Amino acid sequence: MSETSLETKTLAPVRILEILELYSDEHHLLTHDEILRHLDHDYNMVLERKSIGRHLQNLISGGYDIITTRKGSYLASRNFDNAELRVLIDNVLFSSYINESHAQQLIKKLRNMGDIAFRSQTRYVYEIVRRNRTKSPAIFYTAELIGEAIEKKKRISFVFNRVIGTTMEQEPEWDEPVIVDPYHLVAKNGWYYLIGVDNRDQTITNYRLDKITDLRILDEDRKDLPENIKRTFNLDTYLAARPYMYQGEQERVKFRIIKPVLDDIIDEFGKSVSILEESDHHYIVSFVAGRYDAEEWALKNGHYAEILEPKHIRDRVVKFVKEMKEKYPV
Repeated sequence: MSETSLETKTLAPVRILEILELYSDEHHLLTHDEILRHLDHDYNMVLERKSIGRHLQNLISGGYDIITTRKGSYLASRNFDNAELRVLIDNVLFSSYINESHAQQLIKKLRNMGDIAFRSQTRYVYEIVRRNRTKSPAIFYTAELIGEAIEKKKRISFVFNRVIGTTMEQEPEWDEPVIVDPYHLVAKNGWYYLIGVDNRDQTITNYRLDKITDLRILDEDRKDLPENIKRTFNLDTYLAARPYMYQGEQERVKFRIIKPVLDDIIDEFGKSVSILEESDHHYIVSFVAGRYDAEEWALKNGHYAEILEPKHIRDRVVKFVKEMKEKYPV
């Protein structure tokens, strides 16, 4: 049978490559007849059998790692190996800022980049897509606009929302849009954040992208970081100091902890933790932390750790503990 059209002839190598990507690996070789059947079934494309070998050879000459033997042909290497694809899929699964439909689409694309064995191993992955994740369908568009503003060094304005009231729907937190000089986009704790300088008080802060609506790139140039921030700001330090990504200034804190908790502090606040004193069962440690992140960690780990400094954070923790005792009298 002759090849059906000029368009078919042009697309044939592309379709054959797609078939090899989907159906072949070193344990699943495809014969010319099997390739012809997939072309007919998947793409409604009919070719002569003798043309398959020519198209395969052209793909090999074009640099594709296709192995051809007497038993058949298969795609020997891919852009990502199975382990790399698993990491990427897991990142999609546990990124709360990607809504359910986008997560399913991305996972499908990533699965199709793997070989037959990989697609079989991950066929049930959709069952755990439905977890606590944003419902916002605009997260990627928001990130694209913010990235454009960062690239062009322009200011942005947006409405920042929180769940307020009994409807469980997001509503604007402030009466007016926020104006921000944007500097960084980061993913942390399964969420996507903008880091920038709030024009209301000239402090560096962060906003979750899934809570941003009505974003606009303004026709105003972004200002350089204020000198008081520029002298000390470092993105890695900023993120390490904020395991919970609370807003607010960062400062040096001091804790007394039982020794096994040192590993947990390093996991949360990074390896810049300093050991100041050591006893049989305790360390006194010091590190830089966001004010409210340190407070949160102290409350979560009060059974194993005691915040010593600064006094104003310790005083707030004491206040919260007293309030908790009133709620849970013993």
